[in-house]
Amino acid sequence: MQPTDYVSVPVPSELVPEVYALISAHMVNKGNGSRAVEDPSSGEASSALSDELLKRIWDESGVTMRKALKHLAQFPGQAIGAQDLTKAVFGNPKGHKLAGAMGAFGRRCQNRYKGAKPFAVKWNVLSSRWEYTMATDVASRVAKL
Repeated sequence: MQPTDYVSVPVPSELVPEVYALISAHMVNKGNGSRAVEDPSSGEASSALSDELLKRIWDESGVTMRKALKHLAQFPGQAIGAQDLTKAVFGNPKGHKLAGAMGAFGRRCQNRYKGAKPFAVKWNVLSSRWEYTMATDVASRVAKL
């Protein structure tokens, strides 16, 4: 695997979500993106996340990610916008704290859990926002943690 060089590029704040979406789509097309549950209502989450792996993800997560996981588990199968999740986790719908937490979590999932995640993430073009969805099966197991 080739090392990746990173550069800082000034981007107007209103275009940051589109830039993230573009980069994410490019990484997925190259096979570098993380694997997420495609259909949050299906049983695919069960096969991707064993109880042992979900417990490990939970145990290795900090307070911020645990709050995010618990909040998503309260709304199984529903798409939760990034601002709503940010408000639930940090008490304020603004800022980039969630993006940082999710970025670190995504890297951890990719490197430690073979890309498995307890929720799906997708860009909603019509709403111009990131949306997080936890499968019903995973949500019921997270609620018990």
